[in-house]
Amino acid sequence: IQPTVFLHFAYTSLRLVAGFIAGVSVGILLGIMLSKWKTLSSLLSPVLDSMRSVPAVAIVPFFLLWFGFSETGKILLVVTGIAFNIAIATHHILQEVPEKHRILFNGFGIDPHSMIKDYSIPRLLETLLPTVRFSLATAMGVVIVSELLGSQIGLGYLMQTARSTFSMHVIFLATIMLGLLNSLVDLILTKSWTRVVYWK
Repeated sequence: IQPTVFLHFAYTSLRLVAGFIAGVSVGILLGIMLSKWKTLSSLLSPVLDSMRSVPAVAIVPFFLLWFGFSETGKILLVVTGIAFNIAIATHHILQEVPEKHRILFNGFGIDPHSMIKDYSIPRLLETLLPTVRFSLATAMGVVIVSELLGSQIGLGYLMQTARSTFSMHVIFLATIMLGLLNSLVDLILTKSWTRVVYWK
């Protein structure tokens, strides 16, 4: 049975959302760890800086070799594509403690990095949204490239097959659906983030 365009849309949506949530979670966790432990930061920061400079699409062939056409490989590719940038941004935000906060913590003899739940995470949530939204666009591109090069279903695969048969209307339809998907996920993300950061 030939899958419908809505089934292609559903598969792309699931890959995007699963990889995006996992990538943001891994990036934030890694960034917090780098901020809390100086030795770990000294060891991993150069590696993360070099890894994030590599375009995510450049590592697609390696993931195809390692994981084939499996869903695990596609989701891990999205995680790899955005987690390093999120981690670096998280680390930078948590290292740059505002002067008024620094004076307060020094007055009470408190290390701000020791207060992950009460200080680090709330401050991070106030500042990280622009980076997360940019990572969403990156994740979308990575998902589509992975489907173009190694998938049997999804909007990227649909565009690839339509290109080979010169079905321009199908390519236009898939492109419009990708734009709608990105806008929808971005809207849900910003609305949810605003509710979480209720104090701002």
